[in-house]
Amino acid sequence: MKNLLIVFAKSPIKGEVKTRLGNEIGFEKSHWVYLQLLKKTAENISNNNQDIIVFQSKPNKKMESIFDNAKNFLVQNGSDLGDKMLSAFQWAFNEKYKNVILIGTDLWNISESMVIRARNVLENKDFVIGPSYDGGYYLIGMKKIKKKIFQNIPWSTNRVLEETLKKIKNDSVYFLGIENDIDDFIDLKNDLNLYKLYLDKFG
Repeated sequence: MKNLLIVFAKSPIKGEVKTRLGNEIGFEKSHWVYLQLLKKTAENISNNNQDIIVFQSKPNKKMESIFDNAKNFLVQNGSDLGDKMLSAFQWAFNEKYKNVILIGTDLWNISESMVIRARNVLENKDFVIGPSYDGGYYLIGMKKIKKKIFQNIPWSTNRVLEETLKKIKNDSVYFLGIENDIDDFIDLKNDLNLYKLYLDKFG
């Protein structure tokens, strides 16, 4: 059985990551926050019984040093987020992976156990989704491609999950616990562990 974990990430370029947060606290600080999220994600996932492929927005050597347990680094391909995720899943299934899970890099609480749980439930479910408080999701996994879940979705709104679920209403779905994606300063303050690191760094 070939299991794959896709890490979907923007390359850590100052001014191009965490822009909403950057508009609130400055791009130097938001870049630092994003690097902490990348490092935490890399630390908390494992290559145990799965391959890890990082799909990044642009080729970036920093990503390779952070995700040193990744099997490969590829560049996202598509006109919007949906196209890019669809392309990544299509690549994975073309490579004969069976259970494919995709995570972002906005979640401080991502864990190996979370990924293992998602992989295990895919044995009996069509989809697994980790919902986020902002109306989107931090994880999505499947055993077979379903293109329409990535098409005509209002990305970067609070309707992402709602509209996605409409497209798979006849499929079996397992939900992980709801978590806090870090997109703006309120999100940062709501994540006490990360916010403490931020305050220790910047005061």
